Amino acid sequence: MPLRQYHMNMQNLSGKELGPDGQARILRVAYPLFVEQGYKLVLMQQIADSAHIHKATLYHHFRNKDAIFVAVVLMALRQIRIQVSEVVNRDGTASEVLFAGLRNFLAATPASDVSGEGSTFVAAAV
Repeated sequence: MPLRQYHMNMQNLSGKELGPDGQARILRVAYPLFVEQGYKLVLMQQIADSAHIHKATLYHHFRNKDAIFVAVVLMALRQIRIQVSEVVNRDGTASEVLFAGLRNFLAATPASDVSGEGSTFVAAAV
Protein backbone atom coordinates (compact mmCIF):
# COMPACT_ATOMS: atom_id res chain seq x y z
CA MET A 1 0.00 0.00 0.00
CA PRO A 2 1.46 3.38 -0.94
CA LEU A 3 2.39 5.60 1.98
CA ARG A 4 -0.11 8.29 0.99
CA GLN A 5 -3.00 5.79 0.90
CA TYR A 6 -1.90 4.36 4.27
CA HIS A 7 -1.82 7.86 5.76
CA MET A 8 -5.30 8.63 4.40
CA ASN A 9 -6.64 5.37 5.85
CA MET A 10 -5.13 6.21 9.24
CA GLN A 11 -6.68 9.67 9.11
CA ASN A 12 -10.04 8.05 8.47
CA LEU A 13 -9.59 6.00 11.64
CA SER A 14 -8.28 8.79 13.80
CA GLY A 15 -11.20 10.02 15.74
CA LYS A 16 -13.86 11.86 13.84
CA GLU A 17 -15.51 8.66 12.70
CA LEU A 18 -15.52 7.34 16.21
CA GLY A 19 -18.50 9.62 16.55
CA PRO A 20 -20.80 9.49 19.56
CA ASP A 21 -20.10 5.83 20.24
CA GLY A 22 -16.32 6.29 20.18
CA GLN A 23 -15.90 5.79 23.90
CA ALA A 24 -18.09 2.68 23.81
CA ARG A 25 -15.98 1.25 21.00
CA ILE A 26 -12.80 1.88 22.99
CA LEU A 27 -14.31 0.24 26.06
CA ARG A 28 -15.43 -2.80 24.05
CA VAL A 29 -11.88 -3.43 22.87
CA ALA A 30 -10.27 -2.55 26.22
CA TYR A 31 -12.41 -4.98 28.23
CA PRO A 32 -10.91 -8.22 26.84
CA LEU A 33 -7.41 -6.78 27.06
CA PHE A 34 -7.84 -6.06 30.77
CA VAL A 35 -9.44 -9.46 31.37
CA GLU A 36 -6.76 -11.41 29.51
CA GLN A 37 -3.65 -9.47 30.51
CA GLY A 38 -4.53 -7.62 33.70
CA TYR A 39 -4.43 -3.89 34.26
CA LYS A 40 -0.67 -3.57 34.68
CA LEU A 41 0.25 -5.26 31.40
CA VAL A 42 -2.19 -3.46 29.12
CA LEU A 43 -0.67 -0.51 27.29
CA MET A 44 -2.52 2.48 25.90
CA GLN A 45 -0.98 1.70 22.50
CA GLN A 46 -2.53 -1.79 22.61
CA ILE A 47 -5.94 -0.31 23.28
CA ALA A 48 -5.52 2.21 20.47
CA ASP A 49 -4.33 -0.50 18.07
CA SER A 50 -7.27 -2.75 18.98
CA ALA A 51 -9.70 0.11 18.39
CA HIS A 52 -7.92 1.00 15.11
CA ILE A 53 -7.31 4.57 16.23
CA HIS A 54 -4.29 6.74 16.95
CA LYS A 55 -3.14 6.87 20.54
CA ALA A 56 -3.79 10.63 20.52
CA THR A 57 -7.44 9.92 19.72
CA LEU A 58 -7.56 7.57 22.68
CA TYR A 59 -6.29 10.38 24.93
CA HIS A 60 -8.92 12.68 23.44
CA HIS A 61 -11.61 10.37 24.84
CA PHE A 62 -9.90 9.27 28.09
CA ARG A 63 -7.41 11.07 30.33
CA ASN A 64 -5.35 7.94 31.05
CA LYS A 65 -5.44 4.16 31.47
CA ASP A 66 -7.04 4.50 34.89
CA ALA A 67 -9.99 6.36 33.35
CA ILE A 68 -10.43 3.63 30.75
CA PHE A 69 -10.23 0.91 33.38
CA VAL A 70 -12.80 2.59 35.63
CA ALA A 71 -15.13 3.07 32.65
CA VAL A 72 -14.70 -0.60 31.67
CA VAL A 73 -15.48 -1.76 35.21
CA LEU A 74 -18.56 0.48 35.36
CA MET A 75 -19.71 -0.80 31.96
CA ALA A 76 -19.29 -4.40 33.11
CA LEU A 77 -21.12 -3.72 36.38
CA ARG A 78 -24.03 -2.09 34.51
CA GLN A 79 -24.30 -5.13 32.26
CA ILE A 80 -24.24 -7.50 35.23
CA ARG A 81 -26.87 -5.42 37.03
CA ILE A 82 -29.13 -5.58 33.97
CA GLN A 83 -28.75 -9.34 33.68
CA VAL A 84 -29.33 -9.95 37.38
CA SER A 85 -32.32 -7.54 37.39
CA GLU A 86 -33.95 -9.51 34.59
CA VAL A 87 -33.80 -12.63 36.74
CA VAL A 88 -34.83 -10.95 40.00
CA ASN A 89 -37.96 -9.56 38.35
CA ARG A 90 -39.13 -13.08 37.46
CA ASP A 91 -41.62 -15.02 39.51
CA GLY A 92 -40.36 -17.78 41.75
CA THR A 93 -39.27 -18.54 45.28
CA ALA A 94 -36.52 -16.46 46.87
CA SER A 95 -34.01 -19.29 46.49
CA GLU A 96 -34.94 -19.84 42.80
CA VAL A 97 -34.49 -16.15 42.08
CA LEU A 98 -31.24 -16.02 44.06
CA PHE A 99 -29.73 -19.02 42.26
CA ALA A 100 -30.90 -17.77 38.85
CA GLY A 101 -29.33 -14.36 39.60
CA LEU A 102 -26.12 -16.05 40.69
CA ARG A 103 -26.03 -18.15 37.50
CA ASN A 104 -26.47 -14.99 35.41
CA PHE A 105 -23.75 -13.22 37.38
CA LEU A 106 -21.31 -16.09 36.86
CA ALA A 107 -22.22 -16.32 33.18
CA ALA A 108 -21.36 -12.62 32.80
CA THR A 109 -18.04 -13.05 34.61
CA PRO A 110 -14.96 -14.01 32.58
CA ALA A 111 -13.89 -17.61 33.21
CA SER A 112 -10.61 -16.59 34.83
CA ASP A 113 -12.59 -14.70 37.48
CA VAL A 114 -14.37 -17.79 38.75
CA SER A 115 -11.88 -20.56 38.08
CA GLY A 116 -9.26 -19.35 40.51
CA GLU A 117 -6.65 -19.45 37.74
CA GLY A 118 -4.84 -16.32 36.69
CA SER A 119 -5.60 -12.83 37.82
CA THR A 120 -9.17 -11.68 38.13
CA PHE A 121 -10.50 -8.71 36.21
CA VAL A 122 -11.11 -6.39 39.15
CA ALA A 123 -8.10 -7.62 41.13
CA ALA A 124 -5.98 -6.81 38.08
CA ALA A 125 -6.02 -3.16 39.11
CA VAL A 126 -4.16 -3.89 42.33
